[in-house]
Parts: sequence; C-alpha cells; structure tokens
Amino acid sequence: MAKLDCGINDNGVTMLVKSSLRNNVPIVLGVFSNDILSNSGKNLFSLMNKKNFYFVPMYQDQYKKKPNSMIACHKKVSKTLKCALKHEQYQPFLLGYKEV
Repeated sequence: MAKLDCGINDNGVTMLVKSSLRNNVPIVLGVFSNDILSNSGKNLFSLMNKKNFYFVPMYQDQYKKKPNSMIACHKKVSKTLKCALKHEQYQPFLLGYKEV
C-alpha cells in the first residue's frame, strides 16, 4: 500500500494500477494486515482520500491476540465492486470485530 500511496511503480502490479488510474478505472483493494491499526494505517487512509481507490469493508479479527489486525470481509467483495464501478465507496467501511 505504501508504494501505491507514494506512486511508486517498480513491478507489474504497481504499473498496472498506475495505468488503470490514468484511464480513470477504479482500483478495489481487499486488505488483510496485522498492523493496519498502527503503522500501515496511514497508507490505508491516505489512499482512501485519493481518487479511484476503493476498499472492501474490513473488520478486526482476533482483537485480543492481534489488536492492530484487520481483514477484508470476503462477503462484501461483490457489493464493493458494484459500488466502485459507480465511483462510490461501499459503506460501512469499518465493520467492527468478529471472533474468528
């Protein structure tokens, strides 16, 4: 996410994202991260403020063992894609927590 946030394109994935953004194509990301509520959070929320980046809603998993971890909800992917095609972020984005 940091590379996407900073506009670094040094591999196939980041080059594809840059090309898609240039053509006004929405980018949908489903994030699974053990530190999204700490170090990686700034990249996530920075990308949320940029045009054409959309995120699959997330929830906190195992919040007692991994307090900074969040994962994308696979059940919301289809709805998120439909919203992204209309250039809208699916809401709600933060789903709370689940015992996994």
